[in-house]
Amino acid sequence: MKKVALSALLSSLVMILVLANGLLMPAQKAQAEFLQVADLPTVVVAVDPSLVHRAHPFIVQAWVLLDFKQDQPANTLGLERPSFGQYRSRLDRVEVNCRYGHYARTAVTVFGQPKAGGQPVYEAVGLRSPTWREMRPFGYESAIWSYVCQGVSNIGPVNPPRPL
Repeated sequence: MKKVALSALLSSLVMILVLANGLLMPAQKAQAEFLQVADLPTVVVAVDPSLVHRAHPFIVQAWVLLDFKQDQPANTLGLERPSFGQYRSRLDRVEVNCRYGHYARTAVTVFGQPKAGGQPVYEAVGLRSPTWREMRPFGYESAIWSYVCQGVSNIGPVNPPRPL
């Protein structure tokens, strides 16, 4: 129980530091930290390489920027009564199970402008998907998996998503 609480606290602190860094540094500097890993039909996927962390022999944590090419309805986040109508980009804290090709979002910050621009319109930390979700083949989750799981070895992928 203490490990779970400590993990949630550390995730929250990292989120605060990343957001504070974005507020204190010019926008160009903050954007330069994210490396584009995929340009899909509906979204550009970027990962901050300096914040990719191995949490377990085959579980990796990372910060991901999803920059959508068109406005997204708020209800795509699974919120019952969102206080905003649409969003354009999202900063997610994710956990990826490199062995089984599963994905969980643990924090999200939603922005009304592209590339995490402007003020956040919604934030949630300490999230945990009820269960690990399988990654959609050819979706943004698979792009994240392809990038963050590159250095994970000796696990023998059991159910990897299809590569992009």
